[in-house]
Amino acid sequence: MKILVVADPLESIQSPSDTTVYLTRAALKRGHEVFWTTPGEIFLTQSEVGFQSRPVELQKDAVKAAAVDATVNLASMDAAWVRKDPPFDAAYLRLCWLLALEERRCWFMNRPSLLLRYHEKLVPAEAVAQGFLEPHEIIDNFYNASAALVALLKSRNESEAVAKPFFGFGGRDIRRISRDSIPSVGGEDTLLQPFHKEVQELGDHRLFYLGGRFIGHVARLPKPGGFVSNFAQGGSGESRPLSDSQKKVVAKLGKFLSHIGIDFAGADLIGDHISEVNITSPTGLVTMQALDGNPYGDWVLDFVEAQSKAF
Repeated sequence: MKILVVADPLESIQSPSDTTVYLTRAALKRGHEVFWTTPGEIFLTQSEVGFQSRPVELQKDAVKAAAVDATVNLASMDAAWVRKDPPFDAAYLRLCWLLALEERRCWFMNRPSLLLRYHEKLVPAEAVAQGFLEPHEIIDNFYNASAALVALLKSRNESEAVAKPFFGFGGRDIRRISRDSIPSVGGEDTLLQPFHKEVQELGDHRLFYLGGRFIGHVARLPKPGGFVSNFAQGGSGESRPLSDSQKKVVAKLGKFLSHIGIDFAGADLIGDHISEVNITSPTGLVTMQALDGNPYGDWVLDFVEAQSKAF
């Protein structure tokens, strides 16, 4: 099988726990051909999208790009993985628009048209809007509605909120703010949420879904004194069982993801509330495998092989 990976430059990925490299290694070990490309190497000729790419190979278990470039198109690929990290800016929009032209020629994980349709921070609200989750099962979001959030916090006798960039990712630039400062913080690029105190002590759970099926999770803990548990921000992982109430929410979200056609997703669960659903480049499989021993890379490759064969 031939697989095209659309991601950031391979040489720029430093983390040994990077999920894209982890999945690429799993594909190479199965004997698949993998080609690596970046958004800047995609071109359009008339109505067909092409790619300048580099074949990748294993060198002492490390994923390395070949020195010679190869020009490929999607018709020659069996599967394509869109693993470009956000931000969801003009360059990302352009990437997805171009890739969406090729959805009839190749199976994508995830489809570019769905990456355009669904915003990661609003996927939980989408699940509520479409009747798969209840409002109390997601973290409340406030956009251009500072007064409404202040009123909610007062009714709950709570004094803090979280401000995060609407197009942010990886836990970057997330701020913990006081209730009184909310009116001066809210803006067109800011999403506001009530602060959930349990995240400081218990962290959150990163949930993984494959074809709408829940395949595993890892509890993420913030650094001492912090409240952001993303691995990219220094969070650590541990094994911790889900409660019965959490399992119900997890199952509901899986049905929604299957309904809308999202193949691969990583969701964040704080207490019994879904916070975000990463559908661009979810991470955490390496940590999960180290903790529970499950062969997540093989499971993903089994799914990819079956889907591309049926495409």
